[in-house]
Amino acid sequence: MLPREEAERLLIESGDFLVRESHDPETNEPCCVLSAYFQDHRHFILKCPDEQKHASKDRHDSILAKVNQFYINGKPWEDCPDNILKHPIPREQWLIINNDVVLEMELGKGYFGVVNKGMYKPKDISVAVKTCKETLTQKQTKTLLKEGRNLVDYDHPNIVKFIGIAAIRPPVMIVMEYVAGGDLLSHLKKHATTLRTTQLTQMCADAASGMTYLESKNCVHRELAARNCMVGDGLVVKISDFGLSRENVVHTMSDGDKHITWKWLAPEVLLQDTYSSLSDVWSFGVLMWEIYSRGKDPFSDISMSELPSKIEEGYKMPTPEGTPAACHDLMMKCWEYNASERYHFDRIQKRFNSMISSLRYSYVELPKKVS
Repeated sequence: MLPREEAERLLIESGDFLVRESHDPETNEPCCVLSAYFQDHRHFILKCPDEQKHASKDRHDSILAKVNQFYINGKPWEDCPDNILKHPIPREQWLIINNDVVLEMELGKGYFGVVNKGMYKPKDISVAVKTCKETLTQKQTKTLLKEGRNLVDYDHPNIVKFIGIAAIRPPVMIVMEYVAGGDLLSHLKKHATTLRTTQLTQMCADAASGMTYLESKNCVHRELAARNCMVGDGLVVKISDFGLSRENVVHTMSDGDKHITWKWLAPEVLLQDTYSSLSDVWSFGVLMWEIYSRGKDPFSDISMSELPSKIEEGYKMPTPEGTPAACHDLMMKCWEYNASERYHFDRIQKRFNSMISSLRYSYVELPKKVS
């Protein structure tokens, strides 16, 4: 189940070939396509006998047997002497077969649909499975697969590992690393009375480390918030829900996205509908606020209609009590109105690296409010 462009990426040498699912451009009916490299990339719609058209398994078996015969016998495809099928290209591991994923208990609902804990049978590992709530169009599926390919090589201890996409049949499933500690927002609320300042600061440092990595990949998150971070072993924070449909350096938002996440959005997003890595930095400031407030709701006393003008006037949320002074200063820097005046994530991470060891033993807190 590969878009044409992705298939061509895999076909490099003369005689490379693979068989993929697609749609007939004339009838829009599902079909099998032989994609091959013969001096250039070629794509052939594969036909099967009439009696096997309506039986999916028989149809596939018949088509694969036909291709296999040409490959084994070295017979030229379409009687062209240069069209020899020499090197079958195997399915990449991130293109998951739906039957290899077993859904278990429901964990919640997210942007794409229901999230379940599950089992990925080939590797015998627990996974988080996001099942798309709607049947995706051919174009949407192609976009998802193209962007999923970009995430395969992402590897960092502070991001949730992408495992693959199952898209051979609906519903499409996005398979990710399972993080047993659940989402950061719930963890902050549940353990509000026991979390120490040093632990909260380390959580911020973990998130900064993960975002530095994503920024280096030109990956704009768009929805960085405590609800979209996970808590792993040892209270390690991992960034989640990134990369899919968000891979461009600058992204234009839709109104449907905005009404859900407006409290975390930078002023240039609220006013101009454009998003960049520096807009993620603004959201990171709100994430820091969430962490030090132990999961409280940001801008709880301000409406969406009021927020843009308040921010334009220079309003910044009061820092939660107990926030270390250095972290307060960093939070304020994230909330610079002009994006160019904010730190990039690599600089934010360096600031945390320099302060984290000293904060583990002693820290300066902001003055407590007088009741």
